[in-house]
Amino acid sequence: MGIRKIIQFFALGLLLIVLPVGSLLYLRSGYFERYNALQELKDYGKLPDFQLQTPNGGLNNQQLRGRYVVLGKMETFDESHPIIDQSKKLFTQFGDSKEIAICTYVRDMDSLAVALFLDKMIQDTASHWYFLSGEPVFKKLFEEYEPNYLALIDTSSVIRHFYNADKDTEVGEMAKHVAMFVAPLKRSGELIYEREKEK
Repeated sequence: MGIRKIIQFFALGLLLIVLPVGSLLYLRSGYFERYNALQELKDYGKLPDFQLQTPNGGLNNQQLRGRYVVLGKMETFDESHPIIDQSKKLFTQFGDSKEIAICTYVRDMDSLAVALFLDKMIQDTASHWYFLSGEPVFKKLFEEYEPNYLALIDTSSVIRHFYNADKDTEVGEMAKHVAMFVAPLKRSGELIYEREKEK
């Protein structure tokens, strides 16, 4: 058998066996990764009904139905607060999508400070990041997850997971969970949190 025939034989084997098997293993690994991530999401009950104020008007829970929601709670607005810092990263990753809303409840709202902060954001935040104030309806929801936790809520208003905003690894898990349902903005497809963990 000549060298050319041998090369053709191995090329045919690569095409008919190695590539399909490799593709199958890749798809299976992606399937199991998604399956395992979905198993991490639980049912923590429904988001409570609310009617709260925002710097630009008001918002209620019905307006959020059909969207994935990331909810955080803080006492006073502070741009360096972990809830703001992590929400900002998430907003940079997903904030232009109509499928997701970021909600930050601030018990003692400084509307001017919030407005100035939103003005600095690159994307249009009008329908994607809401700062809420008013009756403390989320107090019970977060009472076991103090002080700096974020909640992920699905399109049916079911709370699916809580994440510690002080830990990049946990919020990285949240970004992974969100990415299963909402396409990230970065063209590379990489999650910001994944890149940060590699530094």
